[in-house]
Amino acid sequence: MADNVIRDVFSGSGTPPSGIDGGGGPPHDSDMERRIGKLEDKMDSVQDALNAIQVTLAEIKATMATKDDLSNVRVEVAEMKGRIAKLPSLAQIAALLAIAGAIFKGLSFIHT
Repeated sequence: MADNVIRDVFSGSGTPPSGIDGGGGPPHDSDMERRIGKLEDKMDSVQDALNAIQVTLAEIKATMATKDDLSNVRVEVAEMKGRIAKLPSLAQIAALLAIAGAIFKGLSFIHT
């Protein structure tokens, strides 16, 4: 089919293939104004949607963290990890309580 269209265009037959408007005259141009009007109306709504998207993106950008913000958070997290590493573990607390209990028990034997 495409070969026929190309052949017809270059052969100079003078008549365009069916389905293609060849000169702006009837039968295809009568509906063109209505179709263009609909497209223009739809473009107004598309432009409104794009404007709303731009506003939303500006709001998101205003609250978005930067690399500097994230590097500060990284430093703070590293500091907290260091502090947490220095805290006694559950086993250390249990051992401390056992030693304290043994000391109190030993003192109670000495006191009596």
